[in-house]
Amino acid sequence: LANGVLQIDNSQFHVSDPAKPVRETLPVKYDPKAQCEVFLKGFLAHILKADDIDLLQRYLSQTLEGINHSQSILVLTGDAGWGKSSLMKILGALVGWSRVGIVREQLFKNEFELAHYAGKNFLFHPDMPTDFLNRPDASLFKQLVGGDPLWAEVKAEDERMVVEGNFPVVLACNGKPRIHIDEDAPAWLRRLVVLSFKQPGHEQHFGKMAELILKTESSGILNWLLAGRAKQIGRAHV
Repeated sequence: LANGVLQIDNSQFHVSDPAKPVRETLPVKYDPKAQCEVFLKGFLAHILKADDIDLLQRYLSQTLEGINHSQSILVLTGDAGWGKSSLMKILGALVGWSRVGIVREQLFKNEFELAHYAGKNFLFHPDMPTDFLNRPDASLFKQLVGGDPLWAEVKAEDERMVVEGNFPVVLACNGKPRIHIDEDAPAWLRRLVVLSFKQPGHEQHFGKMAELILKTESSGILNWLLAGRAKQIGRAHV
């Protein structure tokens, strides 16, 4: 982190030590007392139900490590302007956009696209068309979250690399996505987590609110994600 190293398995925090350089740093400071009241009450509470906020917390906590313990895909649905983009703007800035793999149409067409995901903390489609998963190739997403090893073509070296399909995946869609089932309904039911955003009850500009939240509550949101991880790991071990 920006001010030290946190061991998230036991919450031990160590102040930065120049003698122990760290390869990658999340762009946020650790403050165990930090809260995120505006994020929770001024933002999420207006667009999601309480149970859905809890589910969102547990799922997004997986982006800290980049390990999909739930082996599921998070789908965010709702009209434009209802907070999906603002939520992901906050998460991307917190984790660092260099650690985010953007899902594109090329995933189904370009053999080199998969290699771009190596080393990413999570995969994100910012504006998924409703028919994006309505094709036989969409079964690839079950591999991306299910822990399967995937061959990825490396263009520069004209060879292959192995990418472990253990990514948290967030797909944002303004409509209701259609899915190509192909007699595999139980597998899709296990994989999909769908959160429906509701229309905000106020005229607050979520884009400006996201900027304010990032400036004032980044450390608090980190704590919220850490609390979500404790819930998610405990659930995974039951």
